[in-house]
Amino acid sequence: MHANTSEQQNGSPLSQDPSFQSNWRGAWYAAPMRMQPAHLTNRTLAQVVHLHAGGRQIRLRFSNRYGERPLGLASMTVGRSLSGLWQKAPVWPVLFQGQERVSIEAGENVISDPISLQVEAFSNLVISFVVTEGDISTGHLIASQTSYVSTPGAENASTIPAAEELFAAYSLTTTAWWALIGVEVLPEKLTSVVVALGDSTTDGAFSTIDANRRYPDYLARRLATRRETGVMSVLSTTAALMQPASLLAV
Repeated sequence: MHANTSEQQNGSPLSQDPSFQSNWRGAWYAAPMRMQPAHLTNRTLAQVVHLHAGGRQIRLRFSNRYGERPLGLASMTVGRSLSGLWQKAPVWPVLFQGQERVSIEAGENVISDPISLQVEAFSNLVISFVVTEGDISTGHLIASQTSYVSTPGAENASTIPAAEELFAAYSLTTTAWWALIGVEVLPEKLTSVVVALGDSTTDGAFSTIDANRRYPDYLARRLATRRETGVMSVLSTTAALMQPASLLAV
């Protein structure tokens, strides 16, 4: 299918976005930036993200903002991360208007259908998908998080039961995020969102890989300990001012 969901109305008033009219809140966000095209057709990309808010449902945002042709994704799943790529069963399928495939037009963003997955603040998710067409030209350079790229034709991570086989299939790694730009939650409690603006420091540059020690991570944890602030999610909207990144060795 060609998805044309909540973000198809570029340039329209914010109040027309379903997120503005509902209780969905941002739990994780990576500002989209131009990347050197990653040639990942027929590979699975498994990306790890760290949430700053919990909820009873989630939905995912993807971007092909800097692509020059449609980007096809399929066989997408999401699950709770036990350690890096290794997931706690079960995993949940991710659909787009009821379909397991989505084609994101050049310059467009899409959002998934809601997923009935209960998540906690400060937990990690693994989001996996197969690239079926096009190159990924949109992503976020400074992830400070390891994500995984399969060998050509490897199955989605959710179908590989043994750790040895899993990590053999995903022999390449990247510390950038690709195509995935946001995770939203439907919270059970009133949740506010703090948007952090700044330079690469705000983006978490040079923080320890896989340790969630970015500046917004510390701010989110600090706010969570203060009763008077209520429940808050901290999102960084910073994109590093650098040359386009490339996914090496792929």
